[in-house]
Amino acid sequence: MTRTTLRPFATGTLVGCLFFGCAGQDLDAGTTFVAEVAERPLSARATAPALIDAITMDATHLYFTCEDGWVYRLAKQGTEPPQKVVSFPGTYAVGIAVDDSSVYFTAFVNGEGAGVVRRAPKEGGASTTLAEGQSRPWGIAVDDARVYWVEQGAAPPDANDDTGGATSLGAIFALPKSGGEPKALAGQANSGDVIALDDDNVYWHELEAIRRVSKEGGSASTLASSALHTASSNLVVAGGRLYWAQEAGTWSVSSVATTGGPSVTLAANVDQPSSVGLFGGALYWSDAQGSTVGAIRSVPTGGGNQTVISPPNASGNVDEHVVSFVLVDEKAFYIVQYWGQPSLHVVIDELPR
Repeated sequence: MTRTTLRPFATGTLVGCLFFGCAGQDLDAGTTFVAEVAERPLSARATAPALIDAITMDATHLYFTCEDGWVYRLAKQGTEPPQKVVSFPGTYAVGIAVDDSSVYFTAFVNGEGAGVVRRAPKEGGASTTLAEGQSRPWGIAVDDARVYWVEQGAAPPDANDDTGGATSLGAIFALPKSGGEPKALAGQANSGDVIALDDDNVYWHELEAIRRVSKEGGSASTLASSALHTASSNLVVAGGRLYWAQEAGTWSVSSVATTGGPSVTLAANVDQPSSVGLFGGALYWSDAQGSTVGAIRSVPTGGGNQTVISPPNASGNVDEHVVSFVLVDEKAFYIVQYWGQPSLHVVIDELPR
Protein backbone atom coordinates (compact mmCIF):
# COMPACT_ATOMS: atom_id res chain seq x y z
CA MET A 1 0.00 0.00 0.00
CA THR A 2 1.70 3.18 -1.15
CA ARG A 3 0.54 6.77 -1.15
CA THR A 4 2.71 9.09 -3.17
CA THR A 5 0.46 12.14 -2.90
CA LEU A 6 2.38 14.14 -0.38
CA ARG A 7 1.09 16.96 1.80
CA PRO A 8 4.14 18.09 3.72
CA PHE A 9 5.02 21.31 1.92
CA ALA A 10 1.86 23.35 2.37
CA THR A 11 2.11 26.98 3.46
CA GLY A 12 2.63 27.07 7.21
CA THR A 13 5.32 24.39 7.34
CA LEU A 14 9.03 25.04 7.57
CA VAL A 15 9.67 24.29 3.92
CA GLY A 16 6.78 26.51 2.85
CA CYS A 17 8.27 29.39 4.84
CA LEU A 18 11.75 28.89 3.39
CA PHE A 19 10.93 28.70 -0.29
CA PHE A 20 13.22 30.84 -2.43
CA GLY A 21 11.86 32.71 -5.41
CA CYS A 22 12.63 31.61 -8.94
CA ALA A 23 10.82 34.24 -10.97
CA GLY A 24 12.74 35.47 -13.98
CA GLN A 25 14.90 32.37 -14.33
CA ASP A 26 15.34 30.72 -17.70
CA LEU A 27 13.65 27.33 -17.69
CA ASP A 28 14.87 24.58 -19.94
CA ALA A 29 13.79 21.03 -20.67
CA GLY A 30 14.75 18.17 -18.40
CA THR A 31 17.99 16.41 -19.07
CA THR A 32 19.10 12.83 -18.59
CA PHE A 33 22.59 13.81 -17.36
CA VAL A 34 22.98 13.03 -13.66
CA ALA A 35 25.87 14.23 -11.52
CA GLU A 36 26.89 11.97 -8.64
CA VAL A 37 27.97 13.24 -5.23
CA ALA A 38 29.73 11.52 -2.36
CA GLU A 39 27.68 9.15 -0.23
CA ARG A 40 26.63 10.49 3.17
CA PRO A 41 25.68 8.54 6.29
CA LEU A 42 21.99 7.67 6.63
CA SER A 43 20.79 7.07 10.18
CA ALA A 44 17.46 5.81 11.52
CA ARG A 45 15.85 8.57 13.59
CA ALA A 46 12.73 6.65 14.69
CA THR A 47 10.42 3.73 13.96
CA ALA A 48 6.75 4.42 13.30
CA PRO A 49 4.07 2.06 14.66
CA ALA A 50 2.18 1.80 11.34
CA LEU A 51 2.10 3.11 7.80
CA ILE A 52 2.37 6.90 7.55
CA ASP A 53 -0.28 8.54 5.36
CA ALA A 54 0.68 12.22 5.61
CA ILE A 55 3.61 14.16 7.06
CA THR A 56 4.68 17.78 7.54
CA MET A 57 7.11 19.71 9.73
CA ASP A 58 7.97 22.94 11.46
CA ALA A 59 11.32 24.23 12.70
CA THR A 60 11.66 21.64 15.49
CA HIS A 61 9.38 18.65 14.80
CA LEU A 62 7.96 16.29 12.20
CA TYR A 63 4.19 15.66 12.40
CA PHE A 64 2.52 12.66 10.78
CA THR A 65 -0.65 10.60 10.65
CA CYS A 66 -0.41 6.85 11.13
CA GLU A 67 -2.76 4.04 10.22
CA ASP A 68 -2.95 3.05 13.89
CA GLY A 69 -5.38 5.97 14.29
CA TRP A 70 -3.02 8.57 15.80
CA VAL A 71 -1.34 11.81 14.83
CA TYR A 72 2.27 11.86 16.08
CA ARG A 73 5.09 14.34 16.39
CA LEU A 74 8.81 13.60 16.40
CA ALA A 75 11.54 15.98 17.52
CA LYS A 76 14.11 16.52 14.77
CA GLN A 77 16.93 16.49 17.31
CA GLY A 78 17.52 13.99 20.08
CA THR A 79 16.59 10.36 20.58
CA GLU A 80 13.03 10.51 21.91
CA PRO A 81 10.49 8.26 20.11
CA PRO A 82 7.41 9.69 18.37
CA GLN A 83 4.92 11.33 20.74
CA LYS A 84 1.17 10.81 20.37
CA VAL A 85 -0.58 14.13 19.70
CA VAL A 86 -4.23 13.15 19.15
CA SER A 87 -6.26 10.20 17.94
CA PHE A 88 -8.46 10.59 14.88
CA PRO A 89 -11.78 9.03 13.92
CA GLY A 90 -12.08 6.96 10.79
CA THR A 91 -9.87 4.77 8.69
CA TYR A 92 -7.50 7.25 7.05
CA ALA A 93 -6.04 10.63 7.95
CA VAL A 94 -4.57 11.69 4.62
CA GLY A 95 -3.92 15.43 4.98
CA ILE A 96 -1.87 17.29 7.58
CA ALA A 97 -0.68 20.89 8.11
CA VAL A 98 0.65 22.97 11.00
CA ASP A 99 0.83 26.58 12.11
CA ASP A 100 2.56 28.12 15.14
CA SER A 101 0.35 26.40 17.72
CA SER A 102 -1.78 23.69 16.13
CA VAL A 103 -1.80 20.66 13.86
CA TYR A 104 -4.65 20.28 11.35
CA PHE A 105 -5.70 17.06 9.66
CA THR A 106 -8.36 15.49 7.46
CA ALA A 107 -9.77 12.02 8.16
CA PHE A 108 -12.46 9.78 6.69
CA VAL A 109 -13.87 6.26 6.68
CA ASN A 110 -15.33 4.21 3.85
CA GLY A 111 -18.73 5.54 2.91
CA GLU A 112 -20.22 8.97 2.42
CA GLY A 113 -20.54 11.77 4.96
CA ALA A 114 -18.10 10.48 7.59
CA GLY A 115 -15.13 12.75 6.82
CA VAL A 116 -13.90 15.46 9.18
CA VAL A 117 -11.42 18.33 9.37
CA ARG A 118 -9.90 18.72 12.83
CA ARG A 119 -7.37 20.76 14.82
CA ALA A 120 -5.36 19.86 17.93
CA PRO A 121 -2.57 21.48 19.97
CA LYS A 122 0.88 20.59 18.70
CA GLU A 123 1.94 19.38 22.14
CA GLY A 124 -1.03 17.01 22.33
CA GLY A 125 -4.53 17.19 23.72
CA ALA A 126 -8.16 17.13 22.67
CA SER A 127 -9.02 17.90 19.06
CA THR A 128 -11.60 20.39 17.80
CA THR A 129 -13.83 19.51 14.87
CA LEU A 130 -13.72 22.33 12.30
CA ALA A 131 -15.86 20.65 9.65
CA GLU A 132 -17.77 17.39 9.47
CA GLY A 133 -20.12 15.65 7.06
CA GLN A 134 -17.41 15.51 4.39
CA SER A 135 -17.13 12.53 2.06
CA ARG A 136 -13.40 12.23 1.42
CA PRO A 137 -11.47 15.29 2.65
CA TRP A 138 -7.90 14.99 1.36
CA GLY A 139 -5.07 17.54 1.10
CA ILE A 140 -5.08 20.41 3.63
CA ALA A 141 -3.20 23.71 4.01
CA VAL A 142 -3.35 26.72 6.33
CA ASP A 143 -2.44 30.39 6.26
CA ASP A 144 -2.65 32.98 9.03
CA ALA A 145 -6.43 33.22 8.94
CA ARG A 146 -7.99 30.15 7.32
CA VAL A 147 -7.89 26.41 6.74
CA TYR A 148 -8.22 25.09 3.17
CA TRP A 149 -8.86 21.55 2.02
CA VAL A 150 -9.79 19.39 -0.95
CA GLU A 151 -13.05 17.45 -0.76
CA GLN A 152 -12.86 14.60 -3.25
CA GLY A 153 -16.55 13.72 -3.25
CA ALA A 154 -18.37 10.45 -2.73
CA ALA A 155 -16.68 7.18 -3.67
CA PRO A 156 -18.22 3.90 -4.81
CA PRO A 157 -18.31 1.12 -2.18
CA ASP A 158 -15.51 -0.80 -3.90
CA ALA A 159 -13.19 2.20 -4.38
CA ASN A 160 -9.51 1.64 -3.68
CA ASP A 161 -8.82 3.89 -0.71
CA ASP A 162 -5.16 4.25 -1.63
CA THR A 163 -5.91 5.80 -4.99
CA GLY A 164 -9.09 7.81 -4.58
CA GLY A 165 -11.79 6.67 -6.95
CA ALA A 166 -14.32 9.41 -6.20
CA THR A 167 -17.27 9.38 -8.60
CA SER A 168 -19.00 12.64 -7.73
CA LEU A 169 -17.28 15.96 -8.23
CA GLY A 170 -15.70 17.44 -5.15
CA ALA A 171 -14.84 21.01 -4.12
CA ILE A 172 -12.19 23.27 -2.57
CA PHE A 173 -13.24 24.58 0.85
CA ALA A 174 -12.03 27.33 3.17
CA LEU A 175 -12.93 27.96 6.79
CA PRO A 176 -11.81 30.69 9.23
CA LYS A 177 -9.64 29.30 12.02
CA SER A 178 -12.02 30.99 14.43
CA GLY A 179 -14.83 28.75 13.20
CA GLY A 180 -17.98 29.07 11.14
CA GLU A 181 -19.39 27.44 8.04
CA PRO A 182 -17.07 26.09 5.34
CA LYS A 183 -17.14 28.11 2.12
CA ALA A 184 -16.79 26.36 -1.22
CA LEU A 185 -14.20 28.34 -3.18
CA ALA A 186 -14.47 26.15 -6.27
CA GLY A 187 -16.80 23.33 -7.24
CA GLN A 188 -16.09 20.43 -9.56
CA ALA A 189 -12.68 19.71 -8.06
CA ASN A 190 -12.67 16.35 -9.80
CA SER A 191 -10.91 13.83 -7.50
CA GLY A 192 -8.57 16.50 -6.14
CA ASP A 193 -5.73 15.34 -3.91
CA VAL A 194 -2.93 17.78 -3.03
CA ILE A 195 -3.27 21.51 -2.30
CA ALA A 196 -0.89 24.48 -2.03
CA LEU A 197 -1.22 28.20 -1.23
CA ASP A 198 0.41 31.53 -1.95
CA ASP A 199 -0.68 34.97 -0.74
CA ASP A 200 -3.69 35.22 -3.06
CA ASN A 201 -4.65 31.82 -4.47
CA VAL A 202 -5.31 28.18 -3.77
CA TYR A 203 -3.79 25.58 -6.13
CA TRP A 204 -4.65 21.92 -6.35
CA HIS A 205 -4.08 18.83 -8.43
CA GLU A 206 -7.15 17.02 -9.72
CA LEU A 207 -8.02 14.51 -12.41
CA GLU A 208 -5.74 15.45 -15.34
CA ALA A 209 -5.21 19.09 -14.34
CA ILE A 210 -3.43 21.60 -12.08
CA ARG A 211 -5.95 24.32 -11.16
CA ARG A 212 -6.16 27.66 -9.33
CA VAL A 213 -8.85 29.70 -7.59
CA SER A 214 -8.74 32.92 -5.59
CA LYS A 215 -8.75 32.54 -1.81
CA GLU A 216 -11.98 34.53 -1.92
CA GLY A 217 -13.57 32.13 -4.39
CA GLY A 218 -14.73 32.66 -7.98
CA SER A 219 -13.94 31.09 -11.31
CA ALA A 220 -11.27 28.38 -11.28
CA SER A 221 -8.51 28.37 -13.91
CA THR A 222 -6.69 25.40 -15.39
CA LEU A 223 -2.92 26.01 -15.38
CA ALA A 224 -1.61 22.74 -16.77
CA SER A 225 -2.67 19.30 -17.82
CA SER A 226 -1.41 16.50 -15.62
CA ALA A 227 -1.71 12.79 -15.04
CA LEU A 228 -4.29 10.94 -13.01
CA HIS A 229 -4.12 11.92 -9.35
CA THR A 230 -3.07 8.37 -8.53
CA ALA A 231 0.16 9.04 -10.44
CA SER A 232 1.11 12.46 -9.10
CA SER A 233 3.42 13.54 -6.34
CA ASN A 234 3.12 16.73 -4.34
CA LEU A 235 2.46 20.30 -5.43
CA VAL A 236 4.59 23.21 -4.21
CA VAL A 237 4.42 26.90 -5.04
CA ALA A 238 7.21 29.47 -4.80
CA GLY A 239 8.33 32.63 -6.59
CA GLY A 240 5.36 32.69 -8.95
CA ARG A 241 5.70 29.06 -10.11
CA LEU A 242 4.20 25.66 -9.29
CA TYR A 243 6.21 22.43 -9.21
CA TRP A 244 5.04 18.82 -9.22
CA ALA A 245 5.91 15.32 -10.45
CA GLN A 246 3.70 13.23 -12.68
CA GLU A 247 3.57 10.07 -14.72
CA ALA A 248 2.66 10.09 -18.39
CA GLY A 249 4.29 6.87 -19.54
CA THR A 250 7.45 7.92 -17.70
CA TRP A 251 7.88 10.11 -14.65
CA SER A 252 8.97 13.76 -14.88
CA VAL A 253 9.25 16.85 -12.67
CA SER A 254 7.40 19.83 -14.15
CA SER A 255 6.76 23.52 -13.56
CA VAL A 256 4.24 26.15 -14.66
CA ALA A 257 3.75 29.84 -13.83
CA THR A 258 1.01 30.57 -11.30
CA THR A 259 -0.50 32.91 -13.89
CA GLY A 260 -0.63 30.15 -16.52
CA GLY A 261 1.27 29.55 -19.72
CA PRO A 262 3.28 26.60 -21.03
CA SER A 263 4.43 23.98 -18.55
CA VAL A 264 8.13 23.07 -18.53
CA THR A 265 9.80 19.71 -17.86
CA LEU A 266 12.68 20.24 -15.43
CA ALA A 267 13.72 16.60 -15.06
CA ALA A 268 12.67 13.90 -17.52
CA ASN A 269 12.70 10.09 -17.28
CA VAL A 270 13.08 10.07 -13.52
CA ASP A 271 12.26 7.09 -11.32
CA GLN A 272 8.98 7.33 -9.46
CA PRO A 273 9.36 10.22 -6.98
CA SER A 274 8.08 9.59 -3.48
CA SER A 275 7.54 13.32 -3.07
CA VAL A 276 8.80 16.60 -4.43
CA GLY A 277 9.91 19.48 -2.21
CA LEU A 278 11.67 22.77 -2.81
CA PHE A 279 14.45 24.32 -0.76
CA GLY A 280 17.16 26.85 -1.57
CA GLY A 281 16.48 27.11 -5.29
CA ALA A 282 16.39 23.35 -5.98
CA LEU A 283 13.75 20.63 -6.14
CA TYR A 284 14.34 17.39 -4.24
CA TRP A 285 12.75 13.95 -4.40
CA SER A 286 13.53 10.34 -3.58
CA ASP A 287 13.06 7.29 -5.79
CA ALA A 288 10.12 5.44 -4.28
CA GLN A 289 10.49 1.91 -5.62
CA GLY A 290 12.63 -0.42 -7.71
CA SER A 291 16.36 -0.96 -7.95
CA THR A 292 17.23 2.66 -7.06
CA VAL A 293 14.82 3.01 -4.14
CA GLY A 294 16.04 5.52 -1.56
CA ALA A 295 18.21 7.60 -3.88
CA ILE A 296 17.72 11.33 -3.23
CA ARG A 297 17.93 13.52 -6.31
CA SER A 298 17.67 17.22 -7.11
CA VAL A 299 17.36 19.60 -10.04
CA PRO A 300 17.60 23.43 -10.06
CA THR A 301 14.27 25.26 -10.20
CA GLY A 302 15.49 26.92 -13.40
CA GLY A 303 16.21 23.57 -15.05
CA GLY A 304 19.54 21.87 -15.67
CA ASN A 305 21.32 18.69 -14.70
CA GLN A 306 20.04 16.29 -12.08
CA THR A 307 22.22 15.61 -9.05
CA VAL A 308 22.22 12.46 -6.95
CA ILE A 309 22.40 13.76 -3.37
CA SER A 310 22.48 10.25 -1.96
CA PRO A 311 22.68 6.92 -3.82
CA PRO A 312 20.23 4.06 -3.23
CA ASN A 313 20.43 2.93 0.38
CA ALA A 314 19.35 -0.67 -0.31
CA SER A 315 18.30 -2.91 -3.14
CA GLY A 316 14.53 -3.00 -3.30
CA ASN A 317 11.48 -4.07 -5.16
CA VAL A 318 7.90 -2.99 -5.28
CA ASP A 319 6.75 -5.40 -2.57
CA GLU A 320 9.55 -5.20 -0.04
CA HIS A 321 11.03 -1.70 0.12
CA VAL A 322 9.27 1.61 -0.55
CA VAL A 323 10.14 5.25 0.16
CA SER A 324 6.94 7.13 0.96
CA PHE A 325 8.09 10.69 1.71
CA VAL A 326 11.13 12.95 1.82
CA LEU A 327 11.28 16.35 3.55
CA VAL A 328 14.17 18.79 3.60
CA ASP A 329 15.27 21.75 5.69
CA GLU A 330 18.57 23.57 6.15
CA LYS A 331 20.06 20.77 8.28
CA ALA A 332 18.86 17.44 6.92
CA PHE A 333 16.66 15.27 4.75
CA TYR A 334 13.98 13.26 6.57
CA ILE A 335 12.99 10.11 4.72
CA VAL A 336 10.06 7.78 5.43
CA GLN A 337 10.72 4.21 4.28
CA TYR A 338 9.05 0.89 4.85
CA TRP A 339 9.81 -2.75 4.20
CA GLY A 340 6.96 -5.20 3.65
CA GLN A 341 8.97 -8.40 4.12
CA PRO A 342 9.27 -10.38 6.30
CA SER A 343 6.99 -8.04 8.28
CA LEU A 344 6.01 -4.38 8.03
CA HIS A 345 8.77 -2.07 9.28
CA VAL A 346 8.34 1.73 8.99
CA VAL A 347 11.41 3.91 9.61
CA ILE A 348 12.03 7.67 9.57
CA ASP A 349 15.65 8.16 8.49
CA GLU A 350 17.78 11.30 8.69
CA LEU A 351 20.45 12.32 6.20
CA PRO A 352 22.56 15.39 7.15
CA ARG A 353 22.83 18.02 4.43
